[in-house]
Amino acid sequence: MVELITIIVPVYNVERYLDRCIESIVHQTYSNLEIILVNDESTDDSSEICSKYKENDDRIVVINKENGGLSSARNAGLNIAKGGYVGFVDGDDYVSEEMYENLYSLIKQTKSSIAIGGRYRAYDTRCEIEQFRNYPSSIMTNVDALAALMSYSGFDMSVCDKLFERKLFDNIEFPFGKTCEDSFVTYKIFSRASKIAYDKTPYYYYYQRQNSISRNLDVNETILEASYEQLQFISTNYSTLCNEAYTSYIISAISIYNEYMKRNKKWHDAKKYQKYTMENIHYVINNKHITKIKKVQIVIFASSISLYKLLYKLI
Repeated sequence: MVELITIIVPVYNVERYLDRCIESIVHQTYSNLEIILVNDESTDDSSEICSKYKENDDRIVVINKENGGLSSARNAGLNIAKGGYVGFVDGDDYVSEEMYENLYSLIKQTKSSIAIGGRYRAYDTRCEIEQFRNYPSSIMTNVDALAALMSYSGFDMSVCDKLFERKLFDNIEFPFGKTCEDSFVTYKIFSRASKIAYDKTPYYYYYQRQNSISRNLDVNETILEASYEQLQFISTNYSTLCNEAYTSYIISAISIYNEYMKRNKKWHDAKKYQKYTMENIHYVINNKHITKIKKVQIVIFASSISLYKLLYKLI
């Protein structure tokens, strides 16, 4: 007997994209689904679209709640989820029809707790495969998967391109009122997994729209807070992964600096993080999981912000 999979979809003012999102889920080749649509007090027609689909598909559950943000919506879905496995799809994204059948099969075949798929970056007129580097499909221990996760080696913190055993989320919630919410949670979930399977085949379509949270004109520095919490967690529980944890924190700081440069703004903490990077550069040098190019990038940032800025703009 195939097991029930719960798919949680936070919905907030995505009427233009919601039909496409829900259609991609209801037409999955894996049909034993519970589809939870969490309407986070939308002010457009998203609520009506959710109700329409609920009337026509008894697998769909609709939650209408006060606005609380993406984390709050996901937590509301998790609180009522009945499936032994859980996946997440954001309301403006969509998935290939075989995504959950293939990820579920991968979990069963490899006796893993988590399956990860590849991802497309989707635009109105084209799709591009997201690749951090040519990381092979593989079966990993949680330690190996954490090392890859913190080294941006083929998959990242997003929960949306993954399928999880539901029990991994026991007593773990997405942080209320914060953006970059996945970065506060995913490494903790990985630490609880027995094995983690990765299939680089892209199944998830991450839609790029100009007014999304991640594309706001203001620079969002929350990733630094999440990365620091991750560093503390890893240092306490996985001392063999300190190279990767410190590198991940440094890369987060550099990514913030890059965002300020893109917007032609000054980051007042740049010098502070340059000093921090230099003081901890040995962790980066000893990290076997990141590319040589990434190491060179970090070393240049630690050595000279002016040179880094010049090379960044040229490249």
